[in-house]
Order: sequence, then structure tokens, then C-alpha cells
Amino acid sequence: MVSSLNDFYNTLYYNILYLCTKFNMFSENLNLLFERTHTGDQKKQNSLIVVIRCKETVLGKSIIQELSSLGDHFDNIHIYHTSDVALLIENAIYLDIKHGEQIHDINETTCFINNKLNIKEGVSLQDQIHIGFQRHFQSKSEIIDLDLHELTVMSLGKIRSNKDELEPILRDVNQVHINISVLKHAEVPNSIHAYPTGLTTEELCQITKYVGGATKLKSITIDPDLHDWNHFSQEHKVIALIIWYLLEGIQNGMSDHPELTKNHSSFIVEVDDHDVEFVRHNQTHRYWAKIKDKYVATTHDEYTQTISGQVPMRIARLLD
Repeated sequence: MVSSLNDFYNTLYYNILYLCTKFNMFSENLNLLFERTHTGDQKKQNSLIVVIRCKETVLGKSIIQELSSLGDHFDNIHIYHTSDVALLIENAIYLDIKHGEQIHDINETTCFINNKLNIKEGVSLQDQIHIGFQRHFQSKSEIIDLDLHELTVMSLGKIRSNKDELEPILRDVNQVHINISVLKHAEVPNSIHAYPTGLTTEELCQITKYVGGATKLKSITIDPDLHDWNHFSQEHKVIALIIWYLLEGIQNGMSDHPELTKNHSSFIVEVDDHDVEFVRHNQTHRYWAKIKDKYVATTHDEYTQTISGQVPMRIARLLD
């Protein structure tokens, strides 16, 4: 009965939101990304809401136009876009296209995807993840310091050589900041800080798809890294693709986190003076390790390495 009531109220909420948007009753600035004939197009009762917020600029309009021209594969998501950057909707995931980085909560796990490493003061090192930075932009001392701190990082080279590590690192993020300069200059020729070396659009799309699959994702910021938001070449197409694959990750997301379901098997592994509990979801077969009362996403390989006594550096750092 309780489950049925929850489904009823969720369906009622989404239908009211849809109708208010459809007839401009909620906000004149809130629009559906993909036109659908009726709310029944949404197959799941507990659909997610994604709100894309971007100021009324030529770039913003071009991104939305390009994105809406792509295929609508997202029957599990209600997707809206608005030029009202302060608009809030309960329980929505927010995607902001804006200049600069924005940390909504310093206590949340935040991932920074940029071609330069910029460790944030005031944010716990364990809550910072840095992906895509290029070692030639960092000083030698900064590179050495990375091995001394409890910091999760993946340089451009490490992404290329250890792609399997990306998914578990991104699985537990809450906030993500993407600077388009992480791409090669040839991919985004009008980017201020892009370099001849960098990720390809395809690689960044795969990363954002992983981001979309994060169980507790709350917000994403994309910085176009442009001098003038009214003058660009293909950057709007690149950003639209990044968003599309992010949405696909959200669409295919799995609520298999140990805090959300009990459908797990548990394995205790002794590591030095610690008992580390690994849990594996019985359907998705994804792994987590419970360390200091916190679940950390891991891979099957990290579990088997720990059993064999070859504790992965990422696990060892968290145990210290």
C-alpha cells in the first residue's frame, strides 16, 4: 500500500510539473528539451528531473538547439532547460553552463575535469577528484606532492592507460565541474586555455556518461572557456554531445549503492590491522569497500588485489 501511494504521488507530481511547463504556468523561462505528446511517454513512475540552466546567449541557444536535434533516448528522465540560472525544482539534477567553478557544498565529493590541476582550499582532499590534467602544466614539486596527499587524481596519460579505473572513481561523485579546455585545441578551437594535447570529444563523452551513472549526482557545471559567448565555431556541438552522453548515463543509471538497497553480498578482507568489508551488488556485480564507515566504489580487480595482499594505492590511502 505504501509503495502504491508513493508511486501515485510521484506520478501526480511529475504530471503537474509537466502540465505547468507545457502551459507556461510554472515559469515562462522553463521549457521542455524534447517535445513529447503526453506524460505517458515516460515509462517509469520515479523518473528523474534534469534542469539545464544557461543564460540567454547565442551560445546557450545554439547548445539547446543542437541538443534538441539529437535523438531522444531518455524516457526515464524529465529534461527541462531555462535561462533562469537561479531556478530551483525539488529533487532535480542541475546542469549549469557557465564560466568558472561552483561548489555548492564543500562536504560533497566533487570532481574537477580540467587540463590543469588546481587543488581547492577549504575542501577535504578526500572529497576532491581531479581528472584530465596534463603533467607538463604542473611543477615537479606538485607532481611529487600528489603521491603524499590523500588525493584521487587521473592525469591525461593515466586515463589513456587505465581507463577501467575511471568508472568507480566517478561512481560516487556528487558535484562535477568540466572545463572545455580539457579537450584538444583542435576539438574546441575557440577555447581560451585548450592545448594541442588533451582529451578527444569521444573520450570526454565516455567520462560524462560515467558521471551520469553516479548514484548520488546532484549538479554538473560546464565551463565553455570562451572569450566571447557570442562567437564560436563548433564548441556548441561539442557541449551538446557532452550533455547528451551525460543524459544517457543518467538514463541508464543504477540504484545499486549499498545505502540504497540490501541486495548485496558481503566479503571481509583483513588488511594489516583493518577488516575491510567489500560488498557486491547481486545483480549489477559492482563493488564497494566500506572504509571508516564510508562506502567507496571499487572494481573487481581491486577486490582481488586486496585479497592477494597487493592492496591498491587508492584503498591503502583511505586506510591510513
